[in-house]
Amino acid sequence: MPDNEYLNVKKVTDKAFKLKQKNNYQQAREILEDALEKYPDNNFLKTSLADLFIKDNKQQDAENLIEEVLKDDPENYQALLCKGNLAYKKREYEKALEFFQQAYTIEEKPYIASRIIYSYFKLEKYQKALNYCQQWLERTEDDSRFLKLKALIHDKMGKSEDASSLYEDYLQKKDDDDFAYKQKLKLKLKDKSPDEAIKELRQLLRLSSKKDKAELYTLLAEKLEENDEYQEAVQEYKKALELNPGDEYILKNLGFSLVKMEKRKESLKYLKQACRQDPSDYYVCSSLEASFKRLNRHQEGIEFFKEVIKENPGYKKLWGRIKKLQKGLEDNEG
Repeated sequence: MPDNEYLNVKKVTDKAFKLKQKNNYQQAREILEDALEKYPDNNFLKTSLADLFIKDNKQQDAENLIEEVLKDDPENYQALLCKGNLAYKKREYEKALEFFQQAYTIEEKPYIASRIIYSYFKLEKYQKALNYCQQWLERTEDDSRFLKLKALIHDKMGKSEDASSLYEDYLQKKDDDDFAYKQKLKLKLKDKSPDEAIKELRQLLRLSSKKDKAELYTLLAEKLEENDEYQEAVQEYKKALELNPGDEYILKNLGFSLVKMEKRKESLKYLKQACRQDPSDYYVCSSLEASFKRLNRHQEGIEFFKEVIKENPGYKKLWGRIKKLQKGLEDNEG
């Protein structure tokens, strides 16, 4: 690659990466596609765009680019990494792990190691995940991501004290990580009754420094659900969603709370958005199917799932839900 091409591509991909971090996918896509018109054979631009497509739920577009790169360069670790991320997005964790490990044999980079750890975590192979964490903590003392991952694994293994201590160490380095703060607080409230936890969380949220933390509102909502206070939980989830629009976790839990309140019509708005972001989520798709049936909106459900399949051709299982809705529609008409 000529020097000027390398420098120009780096400048473009750095800019796209910053836009992507701010969820400004459209602008990031435009500058990457413009650069590809100038450098149509540049695989780094292609994998950068594929990664963007994965995050923006344009999975077929991502797949097409990845295969194009791998056809030209079968050992392109960035394309293998994208292929792993695509499988991970589909919850195909064994397949994702295979691609991440292939990429890792080519380039032992911290990010690829973290993807391997997450895959082992999802496969409930916690000791293997922990081994990778420890290895990378020894190799890169300044890379705090492995401290966070180690805390997450210890938490899942039931080692609450170790997890809490690790989150504390991590937050000293990354005090702006709201997810880690929530997990640490969750461990602290673990042995308290829902009433006690709710009271403590409400007191925290009165502090001006905590009012913009979406994770705190979601934790409060979770505790309210434990106390069967679904109306209040919905209010807190909505506050969290205002602070973090489009967050998949908030969307689906808000939708589930509304379903429990039998407010299925309102729940559709949130569960549809969550399904578009992750069509492989069984519980979201099942809840949607049930709501379409209960509301006698079979045709709307059929059209919705067809749209999702069109946007994400890899999710053929959704045809089963379409067939059930079609049968329900025919039964009603009969």
